[in-house]
Amino acid sequence: MHPHIYSNGHICLNILYEDNTGDGGWAPTQTLQSLAISIHSMLSGNHERKRPEGDERYCKSAPLNPLKSRWQFDDDKV
Repeated sequence: MHPHIYSNGHICLNILYEDNTGDGGWAPTQTLQSLAISIHSMLSGNHERKRPEGDERYCKSAPLNPLKSRWQFDDDKV
């Protein structure tokens, strides 16, 4: 359990998704290594065993493909 991983397996991490706001998101210059480091940092930096807020609601309405979700990234502690 992790506050940024939904029970359906979707991961809420802005660099995994395209962001049209200019505030981050996927960039073609990122490497597999930088992606792995970001995921490792997110997972190892957490000390709470809980699901994200709204997990049940999100999982009931989320598309199968997380790329089709409309994410709102507002947690600056990751």
